Amino acid sequence: HRAVHQIAEVMSAPAQTVTADRTAETVLLDMLERGMRHMPVLSPRGEVLGVLEDVDLLAASARQSFVLRRAIAQAPDAAALQRHGREVTQIAVELFRTGTKASAASSISSIVLDALVRKALELALAEAGPGPTQDQFAWLTLGSIARREAMPSSDVDSALSWADTCDSECAQLRAIAARVHAILGGCGLPADSNGAVASHQAFARSASDWAQAAEGWLDDPLRGKGLILSSLLIDGRVVWGNRALHTVPTVFHRMRDEHPNALRLQLLDALSGKVRTWSLRDVLSRRGGTFDLKTHAVTPIVNLARWGGLTADMTSASTPARLAAAASTGALTERDSRTLTEVFVMLQRIRLAHQVELIAAGRTPNDVVTVGDLSPLNRSLLGDGLREIAAVQRRARQSGTHPGLR
Repeated sequence: HRAVHQIAEVMSAPAQTVTADRTAETVLLDMLERGMRHMPVLSPRGEVLGVLEDVDLLAASARQSFVLRRAIAQAPDAAALQRHGREVTQIAVELFRTGTKASAASSISSIVLDALVRKALELALAEAGPGPTQDQFAWLTLGSIARREAMPSSDVDSALSWADTCDSECAQLRAIAARVHAILGGCGLPADSNGAVASHQAFARSASDWAQAAEGWLDDPLRGKGLILSSLLIDGRVVWGNRALHTVPTVFHRMRDEHPNALRLQLLDALSGKVRTWSLRDVLSRRGGTFDLKTHAVTPIVNLARWGGLTADMTSASTPARLAAAASTGALTERDSRTLTEVFVMLQRIRLAHQVELIAAGRTPNDVVTVGDLSPLNRSLLGDGLREIAAVQRRARQSGTHPGLR
């Protein structure tokens, strides 16, 4: 005897839909983030054209990311979660090996990592007993995972923001954060080595304290590591809890019009990381020479893109999205924005290929390549890319295209 259900009992409401002009890749990421297997497709007039299933968009390797995400959500305890968590690094590896673009593999990995963090937090909260509720605090992911640009080598940066009424429970919240990172460590995901974690007082504050700190960073970015902290929090993305408690973006939305000097310092800070083209020329003559792809190539683009995004009042976003926003304000030319985006995509591909090779050899993934071991094509692309980054930096330094930089 089968029970009869009304559609209203089993449907998701409101229905999440997509339009027919979306790319398969972006729809796939939406489905994975929301944990959904079906998406109605609408015409511009709102007519239903059909229903997409995850199998319509997924290769076998990508399908595994959905399976793993569901397993993470259903993990009954920390030990079970850690067993599943140790598979997360393999997601990007398998996707890349089967032909998925590095940018898509990185985005998918970031979404699965978000699910892992959320589940670790839910388990830590259950262990801690009664305390602040989901609407009383927010867990922020920072860094490359927040930008949806995670690599197998990425560590986990985090921050907490709570309602002012929860100040008396700050010690409990920091203890919960420490437990979350302990669970994640058991998944093979280390916390940020520089201390950008929610268990540390500098990264766990009330919403009003964060807003006050952000005001201080705008008034005097050079005081108290303001530039560093603001860059981390500007990237921050709420993955659990009350989004309204992430108050830093609201403050920074006034940066372009009310704090042009702070915006200029963001640019100068972005330009301070010189691209080491000389280092590449030097190591090419010696097969054993090495080059750090993240420090000396990717980070200069990420920092310049962050500044460019701020000229358009854009805070948390991917590097390509920020570069496009910079072009829309004239902070970067269309050509420079497009060039940096292409170089960034190329660098992410080389990074992921390098890290996949290290993992296959049983080694810890990192960003330091032996230049002589790169293929002639990749060496050429890397050299050209570094020169392009340096050229854009020179033009940004000389032109001061944004009115607040003149």
